[in-house]
Amino acid sequence: TVAGHLVTIHGAGTATLRAEQPGDGNFEPAAPADQALTVLRRPLLATADNQSRQTGEANPPLTITFTGFVLGDTADDLDAPPVAACAAKPGSPAGDYPIVLSGGADDNYDLTLVNGILSVGKSAQTIAFAPLADQTYGDAPFGLSASATSGLPVSFQSLDHSVVTVAGDTATIVGAGTAIIRASQPGDALYGAAPNIDRSFTVRPHELVVTAENQQRPYGTPNPALTIAYQGFVPGEGAQSLTVPPTATTPATTFSPAGDYPITPSGGVADNYAFTYVSGTLTVAAAGQTITFGPLPDRVFGDAPFDLAATATSGLPVVFTSLDETVATVTGTTVTIVGAGTATLRATQAGDGNHQPAEPVERSFTVARAGQAITFGPLPDRVFGDAPFD
Repeated sequence: TVAGHLVTIHGAGTATLRAEQPGDGNFEPAAPADQALTVLRRPLLATADNQSRQTGEANPPLTITFTGFVLGDTADDLDAPPVAACAAKPGSPAGDYPIVLSGGADDNYDLTLVNGILSVGKSAQTIAFAPLADQTYGDAPFGLSASATSGLPVSFQSLDHSVVTVAGDTATIVGAGTAIIRASQPGDALYGAAPNIDRSFTVRPHELVVTAENQQRPYGTPNPALTIAYQGFVPGEGAQSLTVPPTATTPATTFSPAGDYPITPSGGVADNYAFTYVSGTLTVAAAGQTITFGPLPDRVFGDAPFDLAATATSGLPVVFTSLDETVATVTGTTVTIVGAGTATLRATQAGDGNHQPAEPVERSFTVARAGQAITFGPLPDRVFGDAPFD
């Protein structure tokens, strides 16, 4: 359009401008003069805006930024605005996808289309892994359960194989201590790795009852071997599984008086067992004893008193008695013959707190009658009528 001498361009194309002079009193009208004016289309840059989203989500609105509009024009003023399109779908793997511009036309603008990028990032995921209950050494293997918000499978691993091992989703206890099990999900084409979740729990030592077995022996003999009985080993294990097996002791010595003495177990060391000690009893019984009492030679009535000798294996003194005091009497260890006949002497030992009574031993001997002779001297002659005489 022309206003006076001012030409205003309204669109691209070819314009014809005419110059006219109508003349005046002195001049005839001039012949019009036409000139062609070419108005080129203005360059317009259409750039697809870069976008981003996570896997599983729908594409965001695909927008276009225009550079080069004039005279207040916008995309709405274009004869045919360009269209942005992207092949990425909600289920497409993470990655960069082109945002492609196509189409677009206008009489006044010469469009240049620049594609953009849709960056599809992996979706975040989290793991739900409940706390684990404490266990005891020897408990059966147990299952592990956890889930990821992605629905992908969760894997498990033990961070201390001396306490727990993990195969698949089964945990097996191998020792007492503190166990840590880690749940992890590394992600895939759609999901990033989930933050690991660690769960710790305590594996208590297994209770092992250690009992000192009761023993007995006679007084004066050495103590027997002190033995221990176990109750509570995990199947397949025994004393060889202990770092230091417990031992049993007693205060009784060879010559401790007869009676009951404690047998005390102690000193066991093991990582996987907690010891409960139960004492036993050593019974020292009164010892048996025997008497050695040799045979006695026969005697003759009138023989002098004689001494007896006998010993007891206990070392205690032997007591003697006569079973026929019309033949022999005993005072202490001295025998006095009081008549002819058969004498039986008994040796006894009654025992004490440490010894049982000995079985009595009897010895017999014969006391023969003593020989005798008559002394009768010659008699003097007498006269009839003499008095009686002795």
